[in-house]
Amino acid sequence: METLKQFFNNQATVSPEAWEVIHSKFIEFNFKKNEYLISEGQHAAYKFFITKGITRTFYIKEGKEITVDFNFENAFVDAYASFLTGNPSRCYIQALEHTKCYKIKKDDLYQLYSQYKLGERLGRIIVEKRLLDKELREATLLLDSPKERFLWLQENHKDWLQRIPQQYLASYIGISPETYSRYKKAYLNQ
Repeated sequence: METLKQFFNNQATVSPEAWEVIHSKFIEFNFKKNEYLISEGQHAAYKFFITKGITRTFYIKEGKEITVDFNFENAFVDAYASFLTGNPSRCYIQALEHTKCYKIKKDDLYQLYSQYKLGERLGRIIVEKRLLDKELREATLLLDSPKERFLWLQENHKDWLQRIPQQYLASYIGISPETYSRYKKAYLNQ
């Protein structure tokens, strides 16, 4: 719980009274490697704060997995559209490592938003970061060549290369695993 407390305190000072209320709303939960936090068709009842591990968000189209996001320590993850609307999720969220997290129900989260200015601020910060990440990824998929996306990943996310299987990285940058391997051989093994 200390990691979650530190995350909140990095955004704004949290009074001991507010922390007690916040703390009471989160439930510790663990996922084994490859276990799903949510699957397509489920209702996303929780938002998760990751303290250890990695998750992968993906869709399945015509039997093919399309990775759209990775989340690491000190980040929130959820099937946002389902969480927000109550509709069934269209995505999957999978733990790529043993993942320790804290989960909070939507009603409890909204209670924190209304009860504490800090809650609203944190909600805004989380959504702004998520929107920025999505916009940057969308721009690179639309504007950059596959080679540029590969090189961007190699230069900017070296930590990902050690922790995430290559086929998921390839899917994330919109190339086939074979193309990823070819680029890796051509540009990294010189």
